[in-house]
Amino acid sequence: MLVAKRTGMSRPATKADLEQLRTELRTELRTEIRTALVPYATKQDLEIWGSALYDLIKAGQRETIATLSAELARHVQAIQEATRAQIAAL
Repeated sequence: MLVAKRTGMSRPATKADLEQLRTELRTELRTEIRTALVPYATKQDLEIWGSALYDLIKAGQRETIATLSAELARHVQAIQEATRAQIAAL
């Protein structure tokens, strides 16, 4: 938590005092932000996970296409055989 150090009002703050306070506050704020972001994925994590997910989806699509192609080929063959049988019966 950001907490400014209180100085006595016996003297006004100088530019150097304010600059030091600003530097300390920036350091504390950066530390707090980094600590707060630790549980979240980094850009690199998301890219790795996204790439792996994409690969899984593509593999699933290839498998699905292969399965559907084989099924379609079986249906086409069955239709051809049925048509041949009907023509032979004439």
